[in-house]
Amino acid sequence: NIWNTPYLFNAKEFDEETGLYYYGARYYDPRISLWISVDPLAEKYPALSGFCFVGNNPVTYIDPDGKAIVKGFVAAFKYAKRIWKVYKKTGKLTPSNLKKAGLSEISDIAGDIQTVFDGDASFTDKLGATADLLLGTDFNKKGQKQFLNFVDGFKNKIKPNGGKAKPHGGPAHNKKIDNLIEKLRVDDDVTNIRKNQKQVDVNGNVVGNNRPDVQFDKHGVHTNVEYDTQTRSMNKHKEQLPKNDNQARNKFYKVNGK
Repeated sequence: NIWNTPYLFNAKEFDEETGLYYYGARYYDPRISLWISVDPLAEKYPALSGFCFVGNNPVTYIDPDGKAIVKGFVAAFKYAKRIWKVYKKTGKLTPSNLKKAGLSEISDIAGDIQTVFDGDASFTDKLGATADLLLGTDFNKKGQKQFLNFVDGFKNKIKPNGGKAKPHGGPAHNKKIDNLIEKLRVDDDVTNIRKNQKQVDVNGNVVGNNRPDVQFDKHGVHTNVEYDTQTRSMNKHKEQLPKNDNQARNKFYKVNGK
């Protein structure tokens, strides 16, 4: 069997009849390294020819759709930040919500990005999805490195369980936890509720192997809550939590009974 794909140079569709690559806004001729029509946004680049490819500087610049050149690493970083905002808000990445966020140019790779960000995906799945992204997007080497560094940050992220977890501690202890979680759930300003998960910061990065009873975010501030039946345990938590994250707010309560 012979595997064939129309997506070649810069992962753009190759037209065998004309020998041109389709970028979306116009066609590129690889034989002469020029566009066959003027840049739709040519007025933004008066010093450049409307036909030259990425200002004749493909090492530094990229042109994702044939109508605007940008620095490769800048494009990668901006894409990654915008994608993360969509994922954080919706909890998933689909062609539909990427288009709504103005990211229609990468909506066809929503599945790969979703796999990279999904806390339930295996490392192998993430590695494969990352490779697909880098091979299928227009990032130069600097852009690829920037994007990989960004993706690496998510390896240490744990998806919040919303307070849905097994009972933790004794009955009295667990009841305190669940009562607080119920109150947090009706607060529209509260996000990322966690019960007995590894300590994270406001960006969701794991900062310790300890597991606060409750964690949540509100108005850009991350809060950790611990309920303890013993003073010794409380003192240990008072020392450990701020040590892991000195920007978080911490609350400690003594619980009577087990």
